[in-house]
Amino acid sequence: MAIVSAGNNQPKMGGQKRGLRRKMRRLPVRIDMTPMVDIAFLLLIFYMVTTVFSQPQAMEMNLPPDHRGPNLKQLLSLRIDGENRYYWNIGRDLPVPMKEDSLNQLLVDKSGQYPRLSIILIINPEADFEALVNVLDEFDLIERSFITIRAGELGVSYADICDPSHERSAEFAKERYSFRYIMAPWDDSDTRRIEKVKSLRL
Repeated sequence: MAIVSAGNNQPKMGGQKRGLRRKMRRLPVRIDMTPMVDIAFLLLIFYMVTTVFSQPQAMEMNLPPDHRGPNLKQLLSLRIDGENRYYWNIGRDLPVPMKEDSLNQLLVDKSGQYPRLSIILIINPEADFEALVNVLDEFDLIERSFITIRAGELGVSYADICDPSHERSAEFAKERYSFRYIMAPWDDSDTRRIEKVKSLRL
């Protein structure tokens, strides 16, 4: 709301020469900001009350079993290089190139071949972030199928295995596919392995 203070000091015309106009005095204007502050706080409260905040989403990623010694034969290393090319190998074998669309079949086959298969996902920092998302999506799809099958074998429901408050939650935790994979940083040894594979294919 704007308030104009006019005052009572009006210029007098008497005693002045005809034809000369005295300069009018500028009237001061004061703007009341109180209503605007009230509206701002009302809008702020409205948005805070009506806004739905996104829930934090976390993916359970547990350490795989100790892969030293004989268990090394049940360790699958999945690598994605800086050019978004996929490689896999079991244990200390040389990485084998593969296509992205064959990842799901590879994981299903190897999980059936090795009952306690552990997976290490190693991604080059120069790879696209989409490559990581695609792999994690494949893990999630396989886990849903894996849990469904195991739930039928154990005589429980899918929700029972996924329920952390279930009385057999400790037992069911080992039935989850996410128990079997972990992410590891890309280092020089991974670069040397991939370069060796490339040199052999030339």
